[in-house]
Amino acid sequence: MAAYRENLLELLVDAPWWVSAAIAAAVFVVLKFILPELVTGQSLSAALAGGLADASWLIALIVLIPAPVSAYNTWKKNRLLNGIEDPAAIQKLSRGAFTRLVEDIYAANGYRVKPDADPFDEAEVDLIAEKDSQQVLVQHRHHKSGQITPKAVQAMLDRLEKDNFGQAHIISCSGFTREASELAAGSAVRLIDVNGLEKMIKTGQS
Repeated sequence: MAAYRENLLELLVDAPWWVSAAIAAAVFVVLKFILPELVTGQSLSAALAGGLADASWLIALIVLIPAPVSAYNTWKKNRLLNGIEDPAAIQKLSRGAFTRLVEDIYAANGYRVKPDADPFDEAEVDLIAEKDSQQVLVQHRHHKSGQITPKAVQAMLDRLEKDNFGQAHIISCSGFTREASELAAGSAVRLIDVNGLEKMIKTGQS
């Protein structure tokens, strides 16, 4: 799986909205009530804890900021999955919401989806989708990742040969280079852009 560098707020945006709410509540309780009790009698620590207690509501509010963003992304994802939203909106999803959308699309098409998180996998497979005893390697790239190049296609072809998988899907919101499309043509690697995802959504609804 590809490695991503994110700060805490970005991770919370990608997580379900209730994760931010739960962490914000925990931060408030710890800073406001628990920490001051733990350092009672220690002048310097008590002063620091008192300052944190006074600012506990503000710190909790900062942690809570990603919650509405996450909820909005989930709402947009569900609208896309139900065919209500213009597929162009896929590019505006957060990376986490896009990942969940892809998982839901495959599930709606009858696949059982499980993550594939091998850090040494050069093909950078994100998911393995299973249906009717067939396993499909799935790599999905958000619009920030740029166009898919022949290198990514070749790595997937090598993974297919190495582990004896039948098929692989590479999903990209930003499309594929001409060279990548030529390499994938006629192979077991299927390239899926936003229009391809739209077709999968419609298939899953039928």
